[in-house]
Amino acid sequence: SPLLTLYGAVEARETAQLSTVVSGYIKSIYHNKGDWVDQGELLLTLDDQELQLALLQRQASVDDLEARITNEQLRFKSDQEALVIEQQLQKINNRNLQRQQALMQQNMSSQVQLEDALRAVQQQQLAMINRKRSIAEHPYRLAQLKSQAIQSQVQLSLAQMDLKRSRVNAPFGGRILNVD
Repeated sequence: SPLLTLYGAVEARETAQLSTVVSGYIKSIYHNKGDWVDQGELLLTLDDQELQLALLQRQASVDDLEARITNEQLRFKSDQEALVIEQQLQKINNRNLQRQQALMQQNMSSQVQLEDALRAVQQQQLAMINRKRSIAEHPYRLAQLKSQAIQSQVQLSLAQMDLKRSRVNAPFGGRILNVD
């Protein structure tokens, strides 16, 4: 029988050179050169201790900002309640000032008492101005905190992605040609 010798090369349909997006020390290699692997099978893991710490740090930042947002909302509510009380105090101080002015005109009060009453009115006016400013600034403080919370949430998501990327899985089934 005749013999025909043919020369050729066999190439795989798919090849892939795998690497990780994150850098780190290799913790475990699960397969060696020549091993057959199925799609999705774990090939190697990186030491993820630093990535775990980064994830914890990002979660703490998210938690901190959530607490700060809650605190800002409580502060706003408290400021509104305090403004009502300060306005009531101002009415009392104004009545006292009017009383001291009337008594002063009748020579039944001293200049010191009148000045004390005037000082109380002015101090209360300053307190109300500061309280109103704090109330007016609330939306801006809250917007800043919410913006920071979004940034922290993004950083947390990136840390979670990095942690997932510390594990390399086979993108398709096949034979491992080389392990570097």
